[in-house]
Amino acid sequence: MGFKETVLPNGLKILIYTKSTIEKVGIAFGFRYGSIDCSLEKKEVAHYLEHMLFKGTKNRDWSDINNMTREYGIDLNAETGYETTIYEAGVYKRYYAKALDIMIDMIRNAKLPANDMANELGTILHELAIRKDDPDDILDDNMPYALYRSRAVISSGTSESVRAISRNDLLRAYEMHYSPGNAAVAICGGVDMKQAYSIIKKGMSSFTRGRTELSRKDLVARPIRNMQIKRKDISREMVGIGFDVGGMPKGDVIRYITLKALAEILNNRIYDEVREKSGLSYDPGVEYEFHESFGYILASAGSEPGKSSAVKRKILEECNNLTDEGITKKELDRVKHGMRIDFELLKENPVDMATAMLDMELKGIKGKNLLFIGRALDKVTVQSVERYAKRYIDTGRCSTIVLKKY
Repeated sequence: MGFKETVLPNGLKILIYTKSTIEKVGIAFGFRYGSIDCSLEKKEVAHYLEHMLFKGTKNRDWSDINNMTREYGIDLNAETGYETTIYEAGVYKRYYAKALDIMIDMIRNAKLPANDMANELGTILHELAIRKDDPDDILDDNMPYALYRSRAVISSGTSESVRAISRNDLLRAYEMHYSPGNAAVAICGGVDMKQAYSIIKKGMSSFTRGRTELSRKDLVARPIRNMQIKRKDISREMVGIGFDVGGMPKGDVIRYITLKALAEILNNRIYDEVREKSGLSYDPGVEYEFHESFGYILASAGSEPGKSSAVKRKILEECNNLTDEGITKKELDRVKHGMRIDFELLKENPVDMATAMLDMELKGIKGKNLLFIGRALDKVTVQSVERYAKRYIDTGRCSTIVLKKY
């Protein structure tokens, strides 16, 4: 097992985590560029660009990419978030160099062919339609706006705004933001470290393009206290309660892991009360959503029609109980033990590990911290969790979204 972290002269960050017992390799290329960096009028530029990178390069067209991934069993995918765009691949270790070759070619030499934009338009519009039909996605997409009232965190565009995107828009974003100084790559799994580094260095050292830094300001919370979304075509209702916790200060892994522990404790309490004791919901849960310029803890639960008000009351009660009564050492120790296990299991999944390391790196927390998360957990105390709970889990300053059937 080994780890290497380095930066090429052009600014590209490289993270390599090797574990010889793993037969699979995960590769993640990412950029500090996402939907928050796009104008409202053309909100889907980052997303559209992500799709178009699969449509061919100067060296191979889209069918060549598809045929290579099928021949070598490469699972190639990508995702555009608020602040990042990440391309990932999972592959048997014997063929990881093939996957790297494809990804480097896509990153450096994308053609963004105009004739394929029309075809991909339908795919993107369908993807947006899926999100607008799913109650969980509706909640996830609306909560940032409910907390910050900022046009920047409207995550997806409309049919009209997607259709307004031109090839020049994509080329401009590609040239400006897909630059080595704005990027990082992570490789995890059963690879030879020197060989992996050599392939990346050879393929990316001469890569120069675009801007190196995007300027972002921290978003200021201006919570909408009660947002109600009514839909006729849903079979379950949803409740979401969001608490602003602010953006992530660069390098502050202790803050990250403490807030994550707080979310886990609240998750366990809400699950026990809302599901096990009350039987009001099948899927209550709490997640910590962290980003560079904003962050929040989201407590949510689905319900059958007509039960969302009762679910909302129960969640708010547990949030108040947490801040009023505090937590016990036994409760925190149980959560920390579970988190240690989760992070150890993450190391066994090279694709998820590479993506998680890259996501943290691009958001200002060193990706290598995932390898030493136990050290950070040792510094999480009852007092530190309670301090964050009292500061952030305030039901008088939260945003509530209720998705109701009518």
